[in-house]
Amino acid sequence: MAAATMGEIPSEFVRVKDGGFVVGPEDTEVLFVGANSYHLLMYAKEECKRPLIDQIFDTAKAAGMTVMRTWAFFDGDESCALQHSPGCFHEEAWIGLDYVIHAAAQRGLKLILVLTNYWPDFGGLSQYLKWTKEGSSSAEEFFECEAAEAAYMKYVDSVINRVNSFTGTMYKDDPAILAWSAINEPRCKGDLSCQKLKAFLGRVGAFIKSIDSNHLLTFDSEGFFGPSTPEFLEHNPYDTSGEGTDFCDQFNLPGYDFASIHMWPQNWGISNEQEENDKFIENWIESHDQASREILKMPLVVSEFGTREEKPKMFKMVLQHCSDAMVNKTRALHGVLFWHLATPEYPDYDRHNVYTCEEMQSALLALEHPIEPAEEFSGPAEVPVTYTKAPGEGETDGGSGVDHSSWHVLSMCAHFSYAVKASLTAVAEEDPA
Repeated sequence: MAAATMGEIPSEFVRVKDGGFVVGPEDTEVLFVGANSYHLLMYAKEECKRPLIDQIFDTAKAAGMTVMRTWAFFDGDESCALQHSPGCFHEEAWIGLDYVIHAAAQRGLKLILVLTNYWPDFGGLSQYLKWTKEGSSSAEEFFECEAAEAAYMKYVDSVINRVNSFTGTMYKDDPAILAWSAINEPRCKGDLSCQKLKAFLGRVGAFIKSIDSNHLLTFDSEGFFGPSTPEFLEHNPYDTSGEGTDFCDQFNLPGYDFASIHMWPQNWGISNEQEENDKFIENWIESHDQASREILKMPLVVSEFGTREEKPKMFKMVLQHCSDAMVNKTRALHGVLFWHLATPEYPDYDRHNVYTCEEMQSALLALEHPIEPAEEFSGPAEVPVTYTKAPGEGETDGGSGVDHSSWHVLSMCAHFSYAVKASLTAVAEEDPA
């Protein structure tokens, strides 16, 4: 089925038209390179830490990024949690989320806001079950627990109807928000039919669209193909039949405007051999682009990708492939977001962080971006900054010195962002109508 219709959505909101993203009264096409910074809510609650959010957003803008993805939830009894029991909130945390949206808007950045998590990090489905079902043992029980789902829906309603304390604008009326993501990486293990998750997503999609018709809606699928498309099963990283997910069938629901996939070859057991890894990445993107274009007829976003090792090599391969696809007018792919942009103060728990600092931001702004073939771009050789990083998981001390990896990653993001924008400019000049 086609994506949700535009209706009377104000032109300042990103919308879907003819299988792509557009914005503004002239329906200007939107393509983007961006990043994830899931932890912003942790910083935002404390006013003294908000400059760290500013630094992340300023670096993103300096690198040519236009979209950021972050958590709009934090459930549990932690001091920085937003929701500490069903429907009960810490106002300081709300104000922090207000600030994140406000700060992004000030820099012309759009946000994809994620509303809950399949995984227990930051609360998610497991926390809703702890609140509503005694003795629950797995997140899968959420999909058959009416009380847990009701608590989640109540939270979603509270977020969407929140009035930003900095701007006086309701979230559902704020064009700084590009989209809502109903849930991060949902699975329903053991459901071979994939219908339990589909039913939940159908209810969520209908509910969100009933209270907010302005914003785009997605959910952050990992992208596993299911029984509705047997011809695509060979592209899955392993036998995912027991995960309860079906990319095409579950996105082919009323209310969802674009498809979203993740890409974690290391986590999914893909060989570290360069040739096999590169082949998987290429096939993963190509197969989902084809399915989004031919079956779903909606835009596609790679909303997470990352690696613990050899970041520049992997990022270059992914960004090159995605940017090539995005400038091809026949493709569904319209955006790509890497994982995970942070300041040195944030511990590198899983070795996925790409770090920034004020010196790196200045260096990015000083870069020149000639349009050159992507395969020839390797990033500036000189690394302009040194700093001390916070300790990662299992470490007692942080690291210091020259961060070649982060610099090369961010400079490549700047290059590919520039190349994508240049392609849009060229198309507009060729066809001003």
